[in-house]
Amino acid sequence: MREAEDRLAFARMPKSLLSAAKRNCARLSRSAAGAVRHDRSGTLASFRQFVDSAVLSTNISAYKVAVFDEYQRVIDARSLATHKAGGDRAAGLRAFRASQAEWFTRRVRFEALWVDGRKLIYGAMNCGGLGPDEKYGPFCLTVADPMRCNPTAIGVFPGNTAERYVSLAGVVDRDRIDREIGPWEQRAAVAILELAPGVLGAHRHRWSEIVCSKDRFIEVVIAPGPELGQLTATRCRGTYLERLEALEFRKLAGEALTETETWELSAFHALQRWRRLHGVPVEAVA
Repeated sequence: MREAEDRLAFARMPKSLLSAAKRNCARLSRSAAGAVRHDRSGTLASFRQFVDSAVLSTNISAYKVAVFDEYQRVIDARSLATHKAGGDRAAGLRAFRASQAEWFTRRVRFEALWVDGRKLIYGAMNCGGLGPDEKYGPFCLTVADPMRCNPTAIGVFPGNTAERYVSLAGVVDRDRIDREIGPWEQRAAVAILELAPGVLGAHRHRWSEIVCSKDRFIEVVIAPGPELGQLTATRCRGTYLERLEALEFRKLAGEALTETETWELSAFHALQRWRRLHGVPVEAVA
């Protein structure tokens, strides 16, 4: 009985996400290679090359840009909520729970599986767009090689982790996680195994959208968040950058800005600092 209790306790202990992902490396590689080999059209071989250049991206608001500028790195959602609460951790955690709404239990159960799970930053594989959904913010931060950030936790999943692996009642499908999680270096394999049917029936110009859109994306989680100097670029819509430049002219002309506009202009100035101090360019996306 005691041995069974010990095994159960061990199973509930947080595991290394990095190690769990690496354990799947060879199997994912073989499975994806098999799919490519059986595709006589050569489409999946071309898609694998396309996805090999994918970056990690995460969308943020103007407020988050300002906070990350203060911390000089990307910080997790709980730390962000605590910052917004003036450093009051209890108030910050209450705010975090409220912000997660119906996703709270599912998100917390997934994070409880991993060492540093509460520090996870959520992003997506990105092949040139603005991220999965701009509702998270118009600023898309990218990291070309997150492994150079020396993460304590990183994994690639074929979909939204809270939705895919945790039921509404909070029951975690650990077997499915163990089967599907992949390391960053196998991101193309994860994408092929998840997206092959759609890729085979689509024109190449749609591949970027198939990899990352608001309806479907390959999720990448990492902890801790990258430092500003580890970012590759910040992407924004070209029209939004024009709006930010217009805000600067209005401010210089002495015009009063709204609170939202003030945050946006503050974010615009932060991006300019990141470019000067860290070499992080701002890229306009159509």
